[in-house]
Amino acid sequence: MKYIIKSEDISCNHCKMSIEKEFSQNKKVSSAVVDVANKSLTIETELSSEEVLDILSEIGFEGNLI
Repeated sequence: MKYIIKSEDISCNHCKMSIEKEFSQNKKVSSAVVDVANKSLTIETELSSEEVLDILSEIGFEGNLI
């Protein structure tokens, strides 16, 4: 599945690196790209949307599917 998640918590390249690193370590994620300017994460994964949002929350980011 492909999800796009909007998060007002994404504000800098450090945020981008933290999120992309976290998801790149998950074998069920084929790609995770953060767009700092749009405050969004585009992810292709076998995880459910709830699992993706839970992982984001665990590392300090709140988000909503768009």
